[in-house]
Amino acid sequence: MLSPVRPLALAAALAALGCLSAGGQNGDAGALDRPAPPSAVVDDEASDEDGDDGDGKSRELEAPEDCDEGPCVYHAGADRYRACSHAAQGECFRFGATCEPEDRCMFDGELRAYRACERASAGRCAEFGTPCAPSDRCMFDPESRRYRHCEQTDDDGACVGYGAACMPAGKSGS
Repeated sequence: MLSPVRPLALAAALAALGCLSAGGQNGDAGALDRPAPPSAVVDDEASDEDGDDGDGKSRELEAPEDCDEGPCVYHAGADRYRACSHAAQGECFRFGATCEPEDRCMFDGELRAYRACERASAGRCAEFGTPCAPSDRCMFDPESRRYRHCEQTDDDGACVGYGAACMPAGKSGS
């Protein structure tokens, strides 16, 4: 007879590897489809150590403000910008708190182009303005779901010629 600890240990190991991530089947969920790891949902009934108010409701915890999380990048699955603390070859693997790029030039997922953001809140642009391009030309490629250097943009702010993988240079701003 199997010990009840073994299946729990196996499930914990698989979850740590991302095999049981929400939204995917058989562990094939892409990094951009997973929830942001630095944030966590906490069940306030399970612990009083997190400063709950005793209402028994779950809430999202954000990373501390003093954390240097890295560049502010577009999270396609959430359609908002989040700080990226771990990335390689133009793809972010660990997302943190919501943010807005310092230059306010943001990717519009609906138009698949970059536009100046006139009004932003919680990493999402509520009012887009004119087409723009980030100063470092490192832009989100909706086809590969990675950041790549943009060689050429059209008049609408969409990249029409991608180059090598990159990560935006600027830190997150709010």
